[in-house]
Amino acid sequence: MTDCPDWAEDHPEHLLLAQSETAKRVIAAACLSAEKKYPERPHVEDWHRAMFADVVPLDYYAGNCRQADADRCCLQQDVCVGDVVGSPYHRVIDDLESLLKAVKAHGTSCESSWQTSTARQLAISIAQTIGLAVGGIVQIHPFMSGNGRMSRLMWRALLHRFGMPSEAGVIARPPQPYGAIMAAAMRGNYGPLMATILKAIAEQEPQLPQ
Repeated sequence: MTDCPDWAEDHPEHLLLAQSETAKRVIAAACLSAEKKYPERPHVEDWHRAMFADVVPLDYYAGNCRQADADRCCLQQDVCVGDVVGSPYHRVIDDLESLLKAVKAHGTSCESSWQTSTARQLAISIAQTIGLAVGGIVQIHPFMSGNGRMSRLMWRALLHRFGMPSEAGVIARPPQPYGAIMAAAMRGNYGPLMATILKAIAEQEPQLPQ
């Protein structure tokens, strides 16, 4: 893999600014899509492609998960964040699809009990659903880069599905304790993430899109 170009997780500020209008369009499209159905792997790949197509160092890094693909050999890489490794590249697609199926099942269960749950019960269930999605993406690290942004985009889209406002940014990384929370999620501990989401939405009134 010596000929595969690096793509750092953090980009120079001018790239963030260059993506700003693109990001707005992608965020709006993701939220609209999430109103209609829970995100599946093609949705996440499409979001990634639309967000990063103009900034990737290798064209097929945009919108393609890490995977075993002899024709796109630079996707055949494992990724490390600090001392934590994401899913092995040959398992990424299966892991991501399994995660999104679990998110849909959890969210659908939450929605089915919408009329019989208390506001607190709904908030907990929503926080668990979103925490599972966001934490799972961070833990799998499906793409060569941009995984944090995709996890925050998923966060925003699912909040929108549940009729919740979002004040969190997608492109710029939030301040601490965000980094510590995501480091725990990458190690498989989603508890701090779910607690953070619950705290943020506890005073809100969820409302499913009509």
